[in-house]
Amino acid sequence: MKFSEKLYWFPYRGYKNNGNTCIFKGDINVLVDPGHLFNLGDLTQSIVKDGLNLRDIDLIILSHGHPDHCQATPKLQELTGAKIAMHRLEEKCLPNYTFYGHIPKFKVDFHLADQLDTGSTKLQILHTPGHTPGSVSFYWSDGGVLYTGDVVFYRGMGRADLYGGDIQMLKQSIEFLSKLKVECLLPGHHYGFPPNHIGLIKGKEEVENNFEYLKRFF
Repeated sequence: MKFSEKLYWFPYRGYKNNGNTCIFKGDINVLVDPGHLFNLGDLTQSIVKDGLNLRDIDLIILSHGHPDHCQATPKLQELTGAKIAMHRLEEKCLPNYTFYGHIPKFKVDFHLADQLDTGSTKLQILHTPGHTPGSVSFYWSDGGVLYTGDVVFYRGMGRADLYGGDIQMLKQSIEFLSKLKVECLLPGHHYGFPPNHIGLIKGKEEVENNFEYLKRFF
């Protein structure tokens, strides 16, 4: 789904557990969270259908290391030649995430820092732990777009009862994200929605209302 010349959104619509994917276009084209291997064929077909060339993907970045977000990473790297990046804390946690499924080995080319400059698109890399120790969210301030991985969903938040989870840190991360100016929030999943709902939260007021709803449970 093409949002703009600089943003493409590929929500997972099946019934298995798998994360959503997005692509930020710039001088460097960045794909976020390729998901499980079983869905890679459908994902790549959707990417090509939207007029993008797989070989134009320069970088694969991961919000965190659970298999439903990163399992397809090495295979996608084969198809694209892209480099791979994630938070340094999250790379250390990868061996402990096999409870969600097999994680194939892949080489992390560099660790995500505070900002990723792709030329025409600048992404802020926000360390938002709680779901996992090295979870990050990606904020494109010029476009008012926030990708939260498994930190924030529509009327929901990520689990904190798995390896490395911390509910207090998750609450602090949500509080931090709620202060950003966001016009469109892209979550890592659309848990609990009707089949025709893709889970994104669009519009400044809707985004603010969603954060206020979550804070009721703090």
